[in-house]
Amino acid sequence: MKNKIISYIKSKANKNNIILNINKDFTEKQRKVAIVYVHQNFTQTYENVYHTQFQESAQIIKYFIDNDYSIDVINCHEENAIDYLKNIKYDVIFGLGDVFYEMCLINKNALKIMYLTENHPEFSYKKEMERIEYFMDRRNKKNRAIDKYVSRSNVYFKKKHFEVIDKIITMGNGAYLEKYYTINPTGLVNKEFEFEDENISINKKTFLWFGSNGAIHKGLDIVYEIFLKRDDINLIICGLNLKEQKKLRIKEQKNIKIFNKVEVKSKLFLQICKESCWVLYPSCSEAMSTSVLTCMMHGVIPIVIKENGFDRLEDNAFYLENYKVEYIEKYISRLILMDDLNIKKIRKKIFDFSEKKFSINNFNKNIKAIFEDIGV
Repeated sequence: MKNKIISYIKSKANKNNIILNINKDFTEKQRKVAIVYVHQNFTQTYENVYHTQFQESAQIIKYFIDNDYSIDVINCHEENAIDYLKNIKYDVIFGLGDVFYEMCLINKNALKIMYLTENHPEFSYKKEMERIEYFMDRRNKKNRAIDKYVSRSNVYFKKKHFEVIDKIITMGNGAYLEKYYTINPTGLVNKEFEFEDENISINKKTFLWFGSNGAIHKGLDIVYEIFLKRDDINLIICGLNLKEQKKLRIKEQKNIKIFNKVEVKSKLFLQICKESCWVLYPSCSEAMSTSVLTCMMHGVIPIVIKENGFDRLEDNAFYLENYKVEYIEKYISRLILMDDLNIKKIRKKIFDFSEKKFSINNFNKNIKAIFEDIGV
């Protein structure tokens, strides 16, 4: 079903990145919803997926179809959408970003639901600035042009956005929020994956950083610095863009491999998961990372910071108490001394937990329950 939804939306997208009247029935009076979200989720092909937003978006749209809404999908970056849609009356505004905010201001009587896919912007900015300062101090940078390193905070969510909404659905930790619904994101799955326990004694010395834009925010500068001075452990970096790689002066070494985007459905991804025992992801604030969940669903053990929403992993992760280089290096040194049999048990437990907890079926059940409780 979700393939058909996305294919239809892709075929109907106009030059303003707006798709109008999905599920429109001219024989009935329908409620109308505007879904304001990241547009590439609705235009990429099912065979070429890099983020779980693609499948989650389809299930959100399906809920509104099943409940007989006429649906408009709007690119959250498309400023021209406001003039184009300002005379349309909506019953529900759902989404994120500045376009979402402007549409909420216009549609004062609509039910306005923010989809907070990361932590609150005040929390995020505070944590990101801490990381940038730490990076600057370690690099002895005299020209402290900090803002040019801010990559994540206040992009999709700003403080003023929270002044116009009625409900919040968040994937984050709830910091700075009073009332909200929490939902777990999903992980992507390569259907060719088969769980194996071979070569643990070798692979337990290989760590994976599986991320995307925002390398400092996601702790790659810290991880890279540790492995740069160690030749007894290995690091695989996936998702680092060339601009950030150049800015942070990250280069391949004998024990460090670098890939740009890696498609989860590819053989390369399966090989990386086969070689990696741990996904090391000391991100400062972005809610529960779907890249980590994807790794877990392929048998890779997470090492994360709890306050980002990862507390929902319960005892199925290793939790870092701080992000300093010296601390994480010592933590890694302890992990590689673990007994192979113990690691095998942990891998299997984490795989079973994530396969159930972060499936698209579970997301579909939870988002449906939330929408029903909200009353849409």
